[in-house]
Amino acid sequence: MSRSIVKRPQAERDLRDHFLYIGMDSEPAAMRFLEDAQLAFATIAEMPGTGPAWESDDPRLANIRYKVLSRRFRNYLIFYRVGQDHIEILTVIHGMRDLPNILPTVA
Repeated sequence: MSRSIVKRPQAERDLRDHFLYIGMDSEPAAMRFLEDAQLAFATIAEMPGTGPAWESDDPRLANIRYKVLSRRFRNYLIFYRVGQDHIEILTVIHGMRDLPNILPTVA
């Protein structure tokens, strides 16, 4: 049984910002980014344990997992938390960002 996807406002902003940034160079690529994100969310909903756990001593980051968005957009990571009946998408972020400092602000 697939769990529902709940995107936090930060994740919605991330998707919009990445779409706009990628779209400055290529609108078709920006559309592919959104399509790949939706496919990745569906995969997470079907297999909530996909992707490794984020290792951190910070208790705010307990039970957070991450997944590469797609093969085409392998530098973008989806951070999520598995709930009882849903998947909470916390953020979608470029992997070259300062993840240890950014993640506590979105968890």
